[in-house]
Amino acid sequence: MSKRIREQNVASELIDSEFERALEETEHRQRDRGRRIEQKTQQLCRQVQRALNLALAGQFTGGASDDAFVVDVSAATGCGRVVAHVTIPAGQSVSAVLGASRH
Repeated sequence: MSKRIREQNVASELIDSEFERALEETEHRQRDRGRRIEQKTQQLCRQVQRALNLALAGQFTGGASDDAFVVDVSAATGCGRVVAHVTIPAGQSVSAVLGASRH
């Protein structure tokens, strides 16, 4: 038996197998939790997008905001807010659309 194999055998005997398994399970749970949080965040963003588009559609006034559309909603990193990405009709200014959507 080589020196390297003996050293690996000694090292494996020193590691508590239950503790090692617990660490692996904890890492797995953390990855799963991170994925679930990301899925929930994406779900919330889609719901916000739908709600904003419904609100914009309900404000049909024949004005500047009639053709405005929420293209995407994304989570702002680390601040608990979302950012809505809105298309504005050609020939309309941002301030005109914002003003029309506030009424």
